Amino acid sequence: MNYYNPYRDEIKDDRIEIVFETTIDDLKIIRGVLHPKEINACPNCNSIDCIKYGHKTKKITIDAFRHYKTNFSLTINRFLCKNCLKTFVDSTTLTSKNSSISIQTKFSVLEDLRKDISFTQIARMNNVSVQTVINLFEDNINIPRNKLSEVICIDEFKNLKSAKGKYAFLILDPNESKIIDVLPDRRLDHLERYFLSIPKNERNGVKYVISDMYEGYRNIIKYHFPNATHIIDRFHYIRYVTKAMNDTRIKIMSKYKVTSVEYKTLKKYWKLFLNDVNLLSSKEVYDYKSKTKIETYKIVEAALEFDSDLMDAYSIMQDFFILINDTKFEDADDVLNNWIKKLEDCNLKEFKDLTKMFKNWSGEIRNSFLRFGDKHLSNGPIEGMNNHIKLIKRMGFGYTNFPHFRNRIMYIINDVKIKIK
Repeated sequence: MNYYNPYRDEIKDDRIEIVFETTIDDLKIIRGVLHPKEINACPNCNSIDCIKYGHKTKKITIDAFRHYKTNFSLTINRFLCKNCLKTFVDSTTLTSKNSSISIQTKFSVLEDLRKDISFTQIARMNNVSVQTVINLFEDNINIPRNKLSEVICIDEFKNLKSAKGKYAFLILDPNESKIIDVLPDRRLDHLERYFLSIPKNERNGVKYVISDMYEGYRNIIKYHFPNATHIIDRFHYIRYVTKAMNDTRIKIMSKYKVTSVEYKTLKKYWKLFLNDVNLLSSKEVYDYKSKTKIETYKIVEAALEFDSDLMDAYSIMQDFFILINDTKFEDADDVLNNWIKKLEDCNLKEFKDLTKMFKNWSGEIRNSFLRFGDKHLSNGPIEGMNNHIKLIKRMGFGYTNFPHFRNRIMYIINDVKIKIK
């Protein structure tokens, strides 16, 4: 039988009849009746010899009317089993047993938890309390780590203020763009215990690990991933070179008066001096020296004449760009060693200071020249994840519970499918 229910799409149970409805300001009041099934079986003994034994009214939270606060009451029959003399209450597909929140509302809350919005906003959108959102989150979202892949990226990010470690630790599968796990601490003793908990045969299956130049990561990779090639992400060593160039520019700029053409040129166009010369555009900009519009690469050419140290620094940096762009893996050792020799022989402290670092990490830097198809492996995917994690952290208005924070990260970024409990 089809009962009167104008909200059939929202209140999804064919046995429900709406008997009263009204709206007062922003409050929608709905009263319904759950009609009994033709046959009612006792959940205790499965007997169908049952009779009506009164009724009860159940208040149910539904999210179907987001522009209104909704007061929905449902009258449900009670039954007495003649066989075992137990009483029971009729059930509705609208809610799960012993729950006053509709399954649809729970589903809506869990879907909203995938969005970059706070628990408070989700509660407001679904007409439930913040604690209800937290309870649904805790009951349904507890995501285990994913299996280690052949290629993994590792990195850290700023931890919660309430956490013990200053930095949290992130493991990513770059090929699938999936987070493998998020740890509350990147300190070595914590990482040691974590990786020892992972079966050895799983760790032995990792072939490449990409990281920054943190000595602790080198030790972890050496002892826990014996079959893996350690690759230093290009961004991390490139920025050391560009920083040396920028420090040289600032040192030379400070020799001139702030009103001079040299000072203004070196200050205004500082970004141009950090680029690969082949990437300088032919866009015209105003040049202080000539007081005319000039192409960007010509500004750099003119500025390099200001000082021989600036010219030498720029030359070393451009040699480095040629090295990373054109060098094949099999030639990387020789080409990299020749460039390091230039660092040793130069008279620029900013570049000379890089010698020790490049020598110390030369093997892992060389590995970054390995090509996979038409690209190099890098930590680019994990850097993008870090930005998303910062957003999740910010919109949470300060998580105090790391497991909540971790599960929310995994749930949003990995788009994990779950079953509602």
